[in-house]
Amino acid sequence: MSNTINITVHSDKPGKEISPTFTGVSYETETMLPNDKGARYFSPDNKALIAEFKALGIRSLRVGANTVDDNKVAMPTESDIDALFAFAMAAGAKVIYSTRLKNGDPKAAATTAKYIQDHYAESLDCFAIGNEPSDFVKHFNRGYNYDWYRSDWKRIMEAMVAAVPGARFSGPDTNPNPEWAGAFVRNFADSGHLALLTAHLYPGGCSYSNPGSNPGESVAYKDLIPLNTTDARRRMLSPEWHGIYAEVLTGLTDVIAGKGIPYRLTECNSFWYGGLNGASNTYASALWSLDYLHWWATNGCNGVNFHTGDMVHGPIPCRYAVFVTSEHGYHTRPLGYGLKTFDLGGHGFVLPVTIDKHDKQNLTAYASVDERNTLNVTLINKGSGENAAGEEVHLNVAFPSAFGSAQAISLTAPNGDISATSGVMLGGAPIGEDGSWKGNWTPLPASADGRNGVTVKVAPASATVIRAQTR
Repeated sequence: MSNTINITVHSDKPGKEISPTFTGVSYETETMLPNDKGARYFSPDNKALIAEFKALGIRSLRVGANTVDDNKVAMPTESDIDALFAFAMAAGAKVIYSTRLKNGDPKAAATTAKYIQDHYAESLDCFAIGNEPSDFVKHFNRGYNYDWYRSDWKRIMEAMVAAVPGARFSGPDTNPNPEWAGAFVRNFADSGHLALLTAHLYPGGCSYSNPGSNPGESVAYKDLIPLNTTDARRRMLSPEWHGIYAEVLTGLTDVIAGKGIPYRLTECNSFWYGGLNGASNTYASALWSLDYLHWWATNGCNGVNFHTGDMVHGPIPCRYAVFVTSEHGYHTRPLGYGLKTFDLGGHGFVLPVTIDKHDKQNLTAYASVDERNTLNVTLINKGSGENAAGEEVHLNVAFPSAFGSAQAISLTAPNGDISATSGVMLGGAPIGEDGSWKGNWTPLPASADGRNGVTVKVAPASATVIRAQTR
């Protein structure tokens, strides 16, 4: 059974330009430190990791997260900073560099800021101070509210600005919290040093049903009860998550209206606490991340940084990793295929898209046009065998102007299985452990009905990117 759906791309109302650093990753600060053999993860000698960044189109590297405020974890040395920025330069990524807030040392932060500015200004996006401070009440014996945070953040920021007068900062790096975001903008937007309003978002919430009030302490990791994975995969691909995004969007854009300050999600993924095994590491995450990136790009976000790594801080395995270390380099998880697919169709200026579809069809569509007048249309059929909309769809895609040629490439998994953890293909090819990829684009004929556009079929639980050279 199949549906025929008309999709129209509009060029008369172009949206914002997608930031060149839109696609990013987020790491724990402790990832910068040498391992027990003295080797560093971020190093210009790590050619495989550099290749992986380039293959997936990763252009933003944020370091911070929980370990930036963990006093048991050493802060990086100048040698660690040298290795990080040498890596970033080789990978073509800008760095969002976090300094410690909880019991932070303003003098040490200022010294670090000056060192980075003096040596690596071209690769620095901005500084950040601390991580998820609205949750500090869990970590301090005394209460911790926004007034405490403002005082602590301001003291460290002013020390860094004294050392680097042109320093730029992002913040407050909280989980969705309109009250803190609004107060932060009111307090610091006019300072001339605020580069980004930032937030974190894990729309699925915790991966476990009983995390306790302080994850990793209240409940032993071995005693945690994971969420139901079938329901989790359904939620990842359901339209209901768009409602969560929209609520967070409103909380951010309302407070920066008229300020000229962009916003960014500097830490995000599907479910927090390392992700949910059987959901965050499955093919569902590929379709989810592709849709997530496009949704936020369409709504004017400066970029998205997926939290990743081989491990999360402590004993927690990284189920939501974009990629993980493997024998011959890095193994791209399904989530990473979503990033790669976005890189194929997520450049230039966003174009509005209208979809004439059946209410039950779980389909999203996004479009953009770049400076070379290349039109990209991404079609995501999130229907699967696990929900009622698992049908192949026939799509008539109408372009805004005449085109010379069009081609398509598809993201797929074996039998459209959204629970699959392997076998994901893009253009019929996997991403190699060395970052190589040999996917194929397929030429598309013009619409059979003579309209200015193309007709494509998109299977259940798959995505297709159309690239057309317009005239």
